[in-house]
Amino acid sequence: MAALNLSLYPPSISSTVEPDHGITLDYADSGKLHRRGLYAQQHYVVTLNWDLLTLAQRDYLEDFILRYRLETVTFTLDGHDYTGELIGGPVRRWVSGQLYGLTAQYRAVRVASVDPIAAIIA
Repeated sequence: MAALNLSLYPPSISSTVEPDHGITLDYADSGKLHRRGLYAQQHYVVTLNWDLLTLAQRDYLEDFILRYRLETVTFTLDGHDYTGELIGGPVRRWVSGQLYGLTAQYRAVRVASVDPIAAIIA
């Protein structure tokens, strides 16, 4: 499991966290479309956008995303810890001059610091 340190390169405010309600279209190895469905935990689609990156910053983030594209990645965004897998990106954008943008999308689960069942019992 890899950890993406968003305090080193904070994403821009256009980053979004949207709930994923558990039914996802997916392709099987045969290429036939089927649905995966209904999970035990709430999933989120987290879109991370970075704007106004220097070339070195863009290369670092892009290398990290590509290196760990098949692994579970953990990160903290807006005070919540997430663990998830890459579903889209990285997508490069040229912003202006020598500045770049980058976008990546993760399908993640919010990690709760307190077990909800233990909280009910307590």
